[in-house]
Amino acid sequence: MSQPQITSKKVWLVTGSNRGIGFALVSLLSQRDDVIVFAGIRDPANAVELNQLVKENHNVHLVKLSSGDEREAEAVVEQIERVADGLDYVIANAGINNSLLHVNEMTRDAFDSHIGTNAWGTILLFQKVHRLLIKRPQPVFAAISSITGSNIGQKVVPAEYGGFAAYGMSKTVINWAMSRLATEHKTEGIITLSIHPGVVMTDMVKNGIKDGPQEIKDYMQSMSITPEQSAKDILSTIERATPDQSGGFYQWSGEQLPF
Repeated sequence: MSQPQITSKKVWLVTGSNRGIGFALVSLLSQRDDVIVFAGIRDPANAVELNQLVKENHNVHLVKLSSGDEREAEAVVEQIERVADGLDYVIANAGINNSLLHVNEMTRDAFDSHIGTNAWGTILLFQKVHRLLIKRPQPVFAAISSITGSNIGQKVVPAEYGGFAAYGMSKTVINWAMSRLATEHKTEGIITLSIHPGVVMTDMVKNGIKDGPQEIKDYMQSMSITPEQSAKDILSTIERATPDQSGGFYQWSGEQLPF
């Protein structure tokens, strides 16, 4: 068995890389000569744009990684070990948002699917990449969260604009988990962050609100930023992160948010 390459380049893993914020993150990272990027997606065969990006940039590796899939996560960790030995940065971006139901209307299926994909998928990912993170001096595990996962922040979304109940609850779990992981892994030097990416009109958001009232569509559009702007600021926030910020909840531009 060949020995892993010990590299001085910063090694990144970004999940949910096929479109939206994830694709923008990988696109920006691919332009750097000093990084190696592992782009995780559920269906590599049909990721046309991402496959093209990989062909054009030898520092990008496409890996099959579905949120919450233990075997796929283990396989990705083994692949990263073979190529680069460790991980400096992980961005847990994969997730779903396909329910606008209020708490009183929320179904068990909606609750389970959002908690399973968004929350458990992120926690499982940390568990699997942990052994790669501790090989680096100050690694960062950042989870893409949402203002709807904040007990205070969610109150800015008027009730008539939709519930986001299952989605918001799943992001609350993420925020709590990142805070707790910061405590549990402080001595290992791992920095954990929850990041609200802003209102970004990705396909996931558009699909989530497509059956909602026109008011919410107009509201979301008026507040939106581009995936590229969100990704640029997210990368800056992650790379500037210090140990005293670990466990915190931040918006894409770096300002701390209430939780």
